[in-house]
Amino acid sequence: AFEKPAACTRDIKNRYFKMPPLLGEDFAALLLTAPKKKYRSYRESPGFNPSPDHAPQRVYALVVNGNTQASRVLKAGSMEIPRLKSAVFGVPANRLASRLENGEAPGTKKITFTFGEIAQTIDNIGKKSLEVQYTGAGEAAVLEVNNVGPPVEVTRNDPIPALDIIGLNGLRAGAAKAFTVHAANPENAAILAAARVDLDGLDPAMPFRGQAGFVLQTGDLQFRLTPRAGAEGRIGEIEMAPETPYSGHHIPGYDRDSGSLFRAFEDFPRIETIVSRLNATGEFAAVRLETEADVPSSEPDAVSPSDIKTETRTLKSDLYALIHALENAYHVGAGNVEKAAGALNLAPDNDGDWAYFEGASGGTYTVGDWNNALSALEAENIQIISTPATDQAAHTLISNHCTAMSNVQNRKERTAFVGGPIGETLARAIERATALNSKLVSYCYPWITAASPLTSAAEDVPASFFARKLLGMECAVAVIRAMTTHQGNRLQLVERSVVREDLYMNRDIRVQRGRGVGRPALDKGGSTEQTLLDAPRGWRGQGMIVPNDSGENVWGARVSVSGDKTYLSFSRNLTAPRNFFFITASNYVYH
Repeated sequence: AFEKPAACTRDIKNRYFKMPPLLGEDFAALLLTAPKKKYRSYRESPGFNPSPDHAPQRVYALVVNGNTQASRVLKAGSMEIPRLKSAVFGVPANRLASRLENGEAPGTKKITFTFGEIAQTIDNIGKKSLEVQYTGAGEAAVLEVNNVGPPVEVTRNDPIPALDIIGLNGLRAGAAKAFTVHAANPENAAILAAARVDLDGLDPAMPFRGQAGFVLQTGDLQFRLTPRAGAEGRIGEIEMAPETPYSGHHIPGYDRDSGSLFRAFEDFPRIETIVSRLNATGEFAAVRLETEADVPSSEPDAVSPSDIKTETRTLKSDLYALIHALENAYHVGAGNVEKAAGALNLAPDNDGDWAYFEGASGGTYTVGDWNNALSALEAENIQIISTPATDQAAHTLISNHCTAMSNVQNRKERTAFVGGPIGETLARAIERATALNSKLVSYCYPWITAASPLTSAAEDVPASFFARKLLGMECAVAVIRAMTTHQGNRLQLVERSVVREDLYMNRDIRVQRGRGVGRPALDKGGSTEQTLLDAPRGWRGQGMIVPNDSGENVWGARVSVSGDKTYLSFSRNLTAPRNFFFITASNYVYH
């Protein structure tokens, strides 16, 4: 689908552009622009270098058949990390190849894409997010980053003093001393001197063996009974002697709980909040290395348990640096990178050789697909449509679309070129053209022979391909330049250049008068009459009309106003092409 500039009245010779095989998502108009323009994806891809005045200023490629994307998976060992999809849809996408290697800068990655003549290399992929070191009094601090969060486990050296126990005495299993005692809730250790432990809450038949433990509750105090090695029996066999102190039994020195500062990413969703939380404890020195704001805390790479007591640990986010680079690559693009569910944040392994994307298919289309595609074009400022499809049903839909878009409501002045298959007979071509019955649609016949862009060998291609070539030619030549030939009357309905003149001038006067829509009608049609004097002079100068025998560019002009409506009618002579010369010679012999 081509969009022409507002005026296209000069003949352009030797203008050429190459359309690469770029296929996109169904019913999404892909804008093809100049090759020197920097572009991010195939939605703005190189197609041609337009003249600013006399060539189509925009070319849209619209996919109708159910194309799919090609894909490949990057792995770390056997683990799938991200899945990439091509920005290109359709079978040609299987020609896209990529290669992941070490970057030029140490510790970074480089990825290169190649797709025909189009290549892209992104180098030095990687980033550092934060660095952290434990500076507190604990004996050790260990950092681990996984799919749940980046917990910091700290083993502290801050004991509670040992306390003698009064009232917890004579725990026996038969004659053996079966249990040692310590506080399960060390914050309550200061009042252990007044405590008594009641075993009545436990099932007497409950066995104990080895190191199995029992938690006992007395008021606000909580104790854990742990059998000594080798001791076994049942709870009911334990005897209490509450008033007889058990010689030498006491609570030993007890460390505070080792603990995690944070266990879930959702608690600290951004890199900044993790750094702030660590520094707020007063026991860590953390620095944010990330240069961007609001970076999710889920981005740092996975880290196995690592010491941060004796050395500073730098957390990198190389995987997400690669993902973001791929999302900005025009061979992949946003929305085409998906991290595998449950995968760790690990940088993928390098490729030993080029790896091709695969799995893309061409698909098929239905009448419903064509309706969706044409509906997507309704809002675009497009004047000419063509398609490689040779289906009569598709051509009928295009013809109906052009008729509807060129009516007084839609005001698009839209036309089309279509063509039939290889081997079509002339009779069949005439039948199909007659069935379209539209001055807005030209049916091309016959098929043509052209050089293959891949082998340079001659090959037959459908007339529908020739239709697309005519579309490009028509955009780049003068409006009055004939694109078809016809012998007979009613040229204004069947001669392509005459139809174009009609549509061009209608569009011209509509645009000029459209500026007054919505404004007060104070002139009672006077400015419209002036337009009918000015515009035809330009049309005549461009060769689109021929004056009548009285020298008038237009005649029979009538302007009438009724309420908020203005009616304009006039007559004009369109310029017909000179397609044929008929020579009649009368021959004589002089005597």
